[in-house]
Parts: sequence; structure tokens; C-alpha cells
Amino acid sequence: MSLGAKRRAKAQLLLVLACAAGASNALASAWRTENADEAAPQGVPAPLRERLGASALRVERDGAPFAELWLVREPRLRKAPVPGLGIAFPQLEPGTPVGLLRLHRAWEDYRKQTVRPGLYVLRYALQPEDGNHIGVSSYRDFLLLVPPAEDAAASEIIDPQRLTELSRAATGTAHPAVLALFPAAQDAPAGSVVRNGLDQPMVVVALGSYRVGLVLEGHGELEGY
Repeated sequence: MSLGAKRRAKAQLLLVLACAAGASNALASAWRTENADEAAPQGVPAPLRERLGASALRVERDGAPFAELWLVREPRLRKAPVPGLGIAFPQLEPGTPVGLLRLHRAWEDYRKQTVRPGLYVLRYALQPEDGNHIGVSSYRDFLLLVPPAEDAAASEIIDPQRLTELSRAATGTAHPAVLALFPAAQDAPAGSVVRNGLDQPMVVVALGSYRVGLVLEGHGELEGY
């Protein structure tokens, strides 16, 4: 390689690194998180409230409050994992509550549906498996949002069909409110904000032994919900 070609290759590499650093800095400036010594608010069914951690993960967007997240200390797991096509977290039990979310502003879920500010119970769910799933979404793992007033059995596992029906109260549509989950690197710090393979920002949380990424902003085409 000639000296000129080497210089051009070096310049291109520096440009790529600069673009990557710029994207990382933009992500960091848009989303910020911090641990807050704040108990879950009143209005949450007592059985669930007793299972939540004592502190919240506070999320800001562009310097303004976006949400607080309280996770259960220990999510209910299957005795044996049940693997399947597109399932990233095979030990999580569908229908089980994993936390509580308080939104400070209107938010668009993974279906581009508007979810109003307020409190929501978060329950793990799997997108129904059908022939339309392949190639539509990377994973079938989601959290469905349910208003606490609709979730009288907040500490118990809910049948997937019933859960879908309850979550529709969060959107006012024929579809549930869906928050997409992606696997995160096991060494990713809880509370960090990273991008998934679709370039969508997600906050990393710990659920049992899993590092899970909750998609903060982004959409996907979903069948079955």
C-alpha cells in the first residue's frame, strides 16, 4: 500500500471512530439514569408493593423527567427454561409481574400507540407465535403495561390472554401496551443506556440472572398483539 493510500485509510478510520463517538455522546446526552432512594408510590396493590425493591431507577430524557422504574426483588422463574423460537429469556414465566413504571409524559410503545402518563404494572409476556412472526421482530419477549386499577391480582401470574385484555386499558385501543425487551451484555452495568441491534436506545436492568434491555424509544411491526 502506498503512503497516500495508508493516509487515506487512516483518515477513514478516524472518521468512523469520530462518528461512533458522536453517536455515543448523543445517546448519553439524550438519556440519563440515576438510582433514587424512593419507594413505590401509593395506589399500588399491596402484594406487589411488598415485592418491589426499595429504590427506583429514574430516567430522564433531554434533561426532563421521563419515568421511574421499580423492579421486583426476585422475579418468578420457571423451574426449567422453556426455549423457543425468538425467546431471549426462557426462564421468565409469562404473565408474571416484574415491576412498576411511572411515566411522566406521554410515550409511544413499540406499536406506536400513545400511552398516557401515569402508573403501570409491568408484566412479562411472549408475542404469540405464528407464521407471521419470523422476520418481523427479533425477539418475542415484551413487557405489557397494565394500570394498577385493572390489576387486582398484581402479585400473581395472569393468563396471557387475560393479560392482553387488561393491558388494552393502557392504550384505549384493541391492542395492549407493549414495551420491547432485548438481551443485553452480561457485563453491561444496570442502569446504563445502550443501543440494541436495531439502533434503538434501551436501559439495562437486572431481572434475576438476566441482563435485560428495555427499549425506551423505537417501534416494530408486531403480529398477534
